Amino acid sequence: MEKFEVIIVGAGPAGLRAAKVLAEAGKKVLVLEKNPVVGPKICAGGAFPKIFQQGIPDDLIERKFNLLKIHLDGRTYEIKSKKDYLLSTIDRGKLGQWMAKEAEKAGAKILINSRVILIEKNKLYSLEEALELLKEISYTKFDATVEVHIKTAPKKKTSIRGTVNLTEYKADAAGNIHQIIGKLSWDKKKLTENYLALLAATRQYNPASVTLCTTMSPGIRLQI
Repeated sequence: MEKFEVIIVGAGPAGLRAAKVLAEAGKKVLVLEKNPVVGPKICAGGAFPKIFQQGIPDDLIERKFNLLKIHLDGRTYEIKSKKDYLLSTIDRGKLGQWMAKEAEKAGAKILINSRVILIEKNKLYSLEEALELLKEISYTKFDATVEVHIKTAPKKKTSIRGTVNLTEYKADAAGNIHQIIGKLSWDKKKLTENYLALLAATRQYNPASVTLCTTMSPGIRLQI
């Protein structure tokens, strides 16, 4: 059985871009696409000029616009550009095909007609396992923050807020606490200390689930 380090569900622009970047970083990547063809989508293909700085060829552009009109609160605002265009339109089908070829050139494998019907959502990781996994799957060029997201289930209605390690935390309207515990570059001991301090401070609010993630990573559910 062939094994992969990264599996991406969906061959849209974001998935294909991620596949290319990860494959270029030396990872074995698989992209799963439920449709028989990569690319076509009933969606506006508007793109700003900056997107073409990422290597997308200009010949994918269908039309260019140097005048935009914005209608807001009964008023119309115009934005004009004399030097360059402000917005262009791209055929999403052609864009998808081009991005798929680029991902495959980098080494990623794409499977069409492949619908994901089950993801092991209920697996719970130990904190040590989760921290190691975060370091393995992070490919940002900046030092990502490590975040903890706690879903609380207090036994009675109460205001959820407090201070831990001189940092204030509080819950949103749904009773969820979102707190940064450090940077990914920090040693495991320091991140563990901060996590345990936060968990101890929020035990009184009866945590129902705890998820660990970085700035641009998927969430990893933790054992409580």
